Amino acid sequence: MSAFGDYERCSTCGEYGWGRTHKCPPRFRVWRPEHGEDFADAGLLYARDHEEAAERWAEKSDSDSAEYDIVGGEPAKVYVVEADGDEEHALLFHVEGEAQPVYHARQIEKDPSAPFRGR
Repeated sequence: MSAFGDYERCSTCGEYGWGRTHKCPPRFRVWRPEHGEDFADAGLLYARDHEEAAERWAEKSDSDSAEYDIVGGEPAKVYVVEADGDEEHALLFHVEGEAQPVYHARQIEKDPSAPFRGR
């Protein structure tokens, strides 16, 4: 074990860090008025700042719906405020996403009858 403790996932905020020195980031309320949500409907998220809270909200929203509307090109407008803040101090964010291609390779058997076309 390190002097900082074990490197582990925090059961409160979900972030990874050194157990003895980890401090959870602040919490923010996030809601999407264009989907009929208001301050009372806001979800709570841990994030370092308002912008990261908006981004984490978008990631969770897309993942929860399994439609991936935001990544698919439908941006969202969300309000973000500190967890103990009030609606009047909320900041408005335009959130969009992009799909990231992922490639996989696996070794296969060579066909001895096929000519090699390398250099």
